[in-house]
Amino acid sequence: MIAVMPDREDLILNMVNSLGTESKAGVSRPIICADFLESVHQARLSLARARESQVQLIRYGATGTSSALAPKTLAEARELVHRYLGPLITYDRNHDSSLLRTLATFLANDASWKVTAGNLSIHRQTLVYRLRMSEQLTGLKPASMSGTTAFWLALQAGYAAGILHN
Repeated sequence: MIAVMPDREDLILNMVNSLGTESKAGVSRPIICADFLESVHQARLSLARARESQVQLIRYGATGTSSALAPKTLAEARELVHRYLGPLITYDRNHDSSLLRTLATFLANDASWKVTAGNLSIHRQTLVYRLRMSEQLTGLKPASMSGTTAFWLALQAGYAAGILHN
């Protein structure tokens, strides 16, 4: 849910509490003129950090509240997505394929080949082929520690910023 309201801590906490004890909130910087979409992205990044940190509310740009590796701005999130996932997004668009979806499913299944192939309803060799294509396009092995880390951070940044959709 996105709510536009005065920047008053008591009002924000009252609204969050009324939604249930497990509710979390991400608060953007104040909306100035035509920057509404930027504010939505800021709120999404803050909400992702609140969920990750298991705290009720995080304000965009607050210090000491996020992972050192998490993007702090929409520009940083875009850069992560572009750097690590850009080649897959472009390839999928140009070839009507699903390399990005395959990679996201593979990582969501903790790199389980069997579970991922089952979830995607594809043969295991098709999964091997798609992940090899991802490696060729990006230079990163999806099953390696560095590849998994880079891809996972880029996916999480893309989801939190609203650049990518689950």
